[in-house]
Amino acid sequence: MIHIKDKNVVAFDRVQDIPEYKLLAEEKCIDVINFLHNHITEIDLCLQAVKYRSSNIAVHNEQGDLVSAAGWEVIQILGKGKDGITFLGYRHSDHNKSINTVKLLSKYAKQYYNHTIIFSSMLDKIKKTNSNIFKLHIDENVTYYNSKEPLLEVTDDKFDSMLSSLCRLNSWCINNTGFAFWDFGFSSGKNYMLKEGLLKWIDYGGAGLVRCPRFESIYAADSTLPEIEFNDPFSNKGSLVNANSDFLMCQFLLHIEYWKNKSSTNADIWSSMIQVRESIIDEFLILLPVLLTCDITQKIYNKFKDYDWTSEKTWTKIGEYINENT
Repeated sequence: MIHIKDKNVVAFDRVQDIPEYKLLAEEKCIDVINFLHNHITEIDLCLQAVKYRSSNIAVHNEQGDLVSAAGWEVIQILGKGKDGITFLGYRHSDHNKSINTVKLLSKYAKQYYNHTIIFSSMLDKIKKTNSNIFKLHIDENVTYYNSKEPLLEVTDDKFDSMLSSLCRLNSWCINNTGFAFWDFGFSSGKNYMLKEGLLKWIDYGGAGLVRCPRFESIYAADSTLPEIEFNDPFSNKGSLVNANSDFLMCQFLLHIEYWKNKSSTNADIWSSMIQVRESIIDEFLILLPVLLTCDITQKIYNKFKDYDWTSEKTWTKIGEYINENT
């Protein structure tokens, strides 16, 4: 039996109820039929498998382009990065074809999946939401949020004015969740864009979140949050997972340097290097004053180099300072 709700399929009782099952049997699509048996509770994934005669989570056309993923029909690819592929799409079971912004998670992203889950759960419980952050939904292979059209890039002429918004965003996140964003975006693009002139954070991969000291008390205070085993830092990404004040400072300053001097800076290379282990950060700090070429990064460094960048108060002060000096 097929269960219908609001004109959308919500459940199959058995694989024989799935549209075109008889055709699959006649065509001897054994791998697809086995896939349907293994994923009978995942309606959209079953419909994807039938439509494309595929037993893959991600389906590509002959040209190698992604056309469907984890039960979502791809309308437009928005970006690709180490966390996965982001696209506009709709669920295969949705007759209304409601568009969302979806990210198909890579193996790398799934290593930090626990951060994304906890961060999203915390956001759901906060009464006063942040207009810079989308409400995030999480499935096994994708994350998605309700944004039905491409957002606008933060162009060079708007870049400086967005920096204080980024600082306020990080201050809010640390204060309310204990997490801080550190990956503001380099060669793959900025991890924030504009919607009707408002800054919107677009990347919620757990690898881009680090836990500040405040996290422990916030997490411990709410017994309804998911119980998840947290990773220790991976050997080749020793600076991630647990927040380091100098790491957060370096990443923010390197982000500014990169986008102000894309053709004449190695800021993106340095950003990658200091992710490897914390001891590299200590060595890099010796070089940092020499590498900073922009007036604003030099000013921020000289003013805030001895502050605790894992504190929401520091990010608030930096945002105010940027407003006063740009």
